[in-house]
Amino acid sequence: MGFESVRKLNLSHNAISEISLGRLSNTLQVLELNNNNLSRIHPDVLEFLKQSTNLTRLTLHEKPWKCDCEANDFRSFIQTKLVNLTDLFKVTCPGRKISVSVMTMVDFCPSYMTTIMVICIVISLAGFLIGIFGLLYYKYQQQIKVWLFAHQWCLWFVTEEELDKEKLYDAFVSYSHKDHDFVVDELVPKLENGPTPFKLCLHYRDFLPGEWIPANIASSVENSRRTIVVLSPNFLESVWGRMEFRAAHSQALSEGRARVILILYGDIGHTDDLDSELKAYLDMNTYVKWGDPWFWDKLRYALPHQPKPARNSIAGKKIFENHQLYIQTNGEKKELIYPIGLPETP
Repeated sequence: MGFESVRKLNLSHNAISEISLGRLSNTLQVLELNNNNLSRIHPDVLEFLKQSTNLTRLTLHEKPWKCDCEANDFRSFIQTKLVNLTDLFKVTCPGRKISVSVMTMVDFCPSYMTTIMVICIVISLAGFLIGIFGLLYYKYQQQIKVWLFAHQWCLWFVTEEELDKEKLYDAFVSYSHKDHDFVVDELVPKLENGPTPFKLCLHYRDFLPGEWIPANIASSVENSRRTIVVLSPNFLESVWGRMEFRAAHSQALSEGRARVILILYGDIGHTDDLDSELKAYLDMNTYVKWGDPWFWDKLRYALPHQPKPARNSIAGKKIFENHQLYIQTNGEKKELIYPIGLPETP
């Protein structure tokens, strides 16, 4: 049956529940569909009606329309074509006396407004919490960073410079009194008066007179960014030396940060004969050895790196790229060394 030339089509007061695009003519001027069983209009039919330039009358009232989130395009069509097709004002939703032409998206889809409200509440709450956290961080940032660092959380957020900025010394030097000449004549002058001077904490100079020795040790380790241990045969016989090492080692373990620098000074014999804690540290960590041509470079590298001006940052990066350190396993000991073939330090 052909409908190509139909201009007026009256299908009202029937039991029509669906209308297809193939039954509609481009020349259609009047289409009456009121008082039927239509509950939805297929999107392609709705698009045809929307684009039709010949249509002057369209009746869609008295139908069991489904007014839900999926019918939002239908609502939009009614409101858009109302000026030219005035009978659309009669279209209502079942159980409602208000015209679809004045209804909103919220009327059709209440969950939409609920979703918007939930999103707004979440954003507001997030903004409030961020503001509170921002204020707390501004007031307690040092304590927060120390706590995060101690618990190994968000370590990217906590730099060593920030954690150690209140410390008084770059390094506490732990050694046996029998190695005093080596420390005073070699170690201290080179580190405190070198091209990159470091502030050292020393027994004979910085321990508080009259203070209990263990308290002095704990304070020195706590106030220093590193602890340099001059590991020698004399040190192994020193009770106070072992106490200083344990204090520094405990601090390093609690912070999850390498804090102890071992200087191997003299032959300490087989590691199996060492204190179990010291032996375990030697087996798992690197050390620098006195007499190594790269000794001073390695030691300075292991000490806290002092910030450089921004203009020197690129040059400094290139220097470290050209002087990469690596670990060489030698028997039961590990040593921090430079690649073979590099020139020796004068």
